[in-house]
Amino acid sequence: MPSSLIQDLQRVRETLELNILLVEDQSRKCFDIIFSPANSSSEPEGCLNLVGDFILKCDSSFLCKTVITDLQFWELLKELLADATADELASYINRILTEILDQPGSHKESLASLCQAVSSDETIMDTLVVNLSTQQLQPRIALRILDCIIGFLTCFKFLSLYSPSDAAHVIPSFLFTCLDTGLWETLTSMLSSHDLRIEIFEKLLPIRRQLFSFLKDVKIDEYETPLKKKLLVALDHTINTGAARQSKFENSPDFDDFAKMSLLQAFDITAFLENENLTFKKTFTEQLLFCSDPFPLFSASLHVCDTLNNLFENIEIESGGQIHNLSFVLNKEQFMYALMDRLLKSWVEAKGKNIEDLNSLLELIPITFDRISKSLSNSLNLTPQGYFRLALDVIREVDYKLSRELQLDSIREARYEKWSSHVNVFENMLSNQVNDYVHHQRLLQLQKGTWVYADNPIDINIKFPRVYFMVLSANQVNLLVKEFPKISERTPLIEDNEILASSDTQQNSDKQNTMVIPLSSISTFKSKEILLNDKTPQDSHLVNVIQKNFYTEVELVDKNNRSVLKIFFDTKEAIYSWLDGIQLVSSAKHPNGLSQGTMDQVETLIDIRKSVQMINLAGDDDMKPVDYSQDDEEYYDINTLKGLTRDFYYE
Repeated sequence: MPSSLIQDLQRVRETLELNILLVEDQSRKCFDIIFSPANSSSEPEGCLNLVGDFILKCDSSFLCKTVITDLQFWELLKELLADATADELASYINRILTEILDQPGSHKESLASLCQAVSSDETIMDTLVVNLSTQQLQPRIALRILDCIIGFLTCFKFLSLYSPSDAAHVIPSFLFTCLDTGLWETLTSMLSSHDLRIEIFEKLLPIRRQLFSFLKDVKIDEYETPLKKKLLVALDHTINTGAARQSKFENSPDFDDFAKMSLLQAFDITAFLENENLTFKKTFTEQLLFCSDPFPLFSASLHVCDTLNNLFENIEIESGGQIHNLSFVLNKEQFMYALMDRLLKSWVEAKGKNIEDLNSLLELIPITFDRISKSLSNSLNLTPQGYFRLALDVIREVDYKLSRELQLDSIREARYEKWSSHVNVFENMLSNQVNDYVHHQRLLQLQKGTWVYADNPIDINIKFPRVYFMVLSANQVNLLVKEFPKISERTPLIEDNEILASSDTQQNSDKQNTMVIPLSSISTFKSKEILLNDKTPQDSHLVNVIQKNFYTEVELVDKNNRSVLKIFFDTKEAIYSWLDGIQLVSSAKHPNGLSQGTMDQVETLIDIRKSVQMINLAGDDDMKPVDYSQDDEEYYDINTLKGLTRDFYYE
C-alpha cells in the first residue's frame, strides 16, 4: 500500500476524531479519500473503518447532494452494516434518513438513489430485520430500527410523488424485499409490545397503505418495470411451460385481463405464484391437464386481490390498533395464498365451467371471513401469530359444502333482520299452517289403523297374548278396537263403526264385537316403557349376545281416573303416531305433552317454510318492508307476507 494512502487515511481518521461536524470542504476531502474506488480496493479495511464516523459527522448538504448519490458509498455502507451492532446500525441509517427527509423535495436525485440502493438487493433490509428479530434487543433500540424501516417507506412514498416512473420501477422490488426478508412476520411478532404496536399502527402501516394506493393507480404497462417480467416468469413456472397447457390457458377469455391489471394486482399475484408452498400449483396443474374447463386464474386472483386490499384497508383504518386486525393486515400475502388455494379446490368440487360459476364461488369469500370473525370471538389471548394462523385454518376448513351452508344461514339471517318488524304475525301464521299439516298427517295415520297387543307380550304367564286392531272412525269421533287371534299382513275392513275381518283373519274374529270408545270419554292416558333382557348363557367359547325387546304400555283413562283401555305398542313409530295423534284430534292429554319427535318435526317444518319463503320474499323487488309510523290496524301491511303462503305444498 502506498505511503501516501496511509497518510491520507490517517489524516481522515484524525479529522473524524475531532468529534465535531465537518464543514462541506472537509467532508469532500474525507469523501474523496474514503470512497475512492482505488483506495477502497487497496485498503478496504482501512476505508471501511472510517465510513461509520464519516456518515455521522459529514456535512448535511454534502451528504444529501453528493454522498448518497455515489454507488461506492452504498457498496461500503452495506459492508459496514453487515458487521455493525444494532445500535450502530440504527445510528448510521437514521442519520442518512433524517437529512434526506428533512427536505425531500430539495433532494429528489438523492431520494431516487437511496430507493434504488435499498431495493436493488436484500442486504440493508435483511440486516435490519435480523437485528429487529433478536430476542435480547432492547425496546429502545428496537424502536430505533423500526424508525429506520419507517424512514425507508417514507422515502419511497416521496419518490412516488416526485418521480412516478422511478417509483413504479423500485417500489414493487422493495416490497418483494420486505416479503422475502420476513419483515411482515417479524413485525407481527412485535405486536405484543404496546409501544412497538403503536409505532406500527400509527406510522408504518399508513405509509405502506399510501404505497399500495400508488401501485393500485398505475397499470402494469404504464411504465417500464421489471414487475411485468417477474410476473410472466412466475406464471410460466406455474403453468409448467407445457405448450398445450399454456396455449389452453392463454387462449381463454380469462387471460384478457392481463393488460388491465394494476401494479398492486401484479405484485400480489406474483407474490402468490412465487409462494414456496406447492399445494396450489399441484392442484392447478392437475386441473389444467385433465379438465376441459381451466380454472380462471387471472379473474379469480384479480378479484381476491381487490377483495383483500379493500377489506384490509378498512380493517386497518377501523381496527383501533387491535392485535388480531393488525396481524391480518401485515400478512396479506398469506391470506391471498390461502384464499386462492381454497377457491381452486371449490372450483374443482363444484365442477366449475365458466365465469358465472367463478362469480358464484367468489361470493363465498365474505362468508368465510364472517366465519373467521366468529372463530376469533371464541379464541381469546392468542399470540399475534396465533390469530392469523387461526384465520388461515378457518379458510382451509371451510370447504365448498360448508361454505354453501354458511351462505344459506347468512342469507336467512339477513332476511329475518330485514323483515323483523313484520315477521311475528307471519311466524304465527306459518306455525298455524304447520300445526294443521301435522294434525292432518296424524289423523291419516290414526285412520289407517294399527296392530297392538291387548296383553303384556313379555309376560311369561301369557303364552299367546291377545291382539287388537285399533283405528279412528271416519267421523273422527270414536276409537274403534277389535280383538283378533293374530296379527295379519292385510288390514281389516272398516264399515261405519264396525271393524270387519279380512279373509285371512276371518276365523273366530267375527265372534268379537267392535269396541267403540268415544274420544270424548278419554281424559288422559298414561304410558310406560317395559323392557325384557334376554341374556344368553355365559360361555367362554361363545360370543354372548344380549337381546333387548322394547314395548310401551299405554292406558287410556277417563275423567274419573277409570281405565278405558290398556294396550301395548311394539314400535316407537306407533307411539309417536298414536299418542300424539290422540292428543291432536281430541281433548285427551298426556302429562308430558307431545313427544319430542313430533315437536322436532313441527319446528323443522316451520324453519324450512320460513327459510324458503323469506328467501323468495327478499328476491322480489316489488316486496319491500314498509315502516309505518302509525299504529292503526289499517296501516299494518301483512298482505305481502300472507301472499307467500299461496301455492305452497308439502311433499
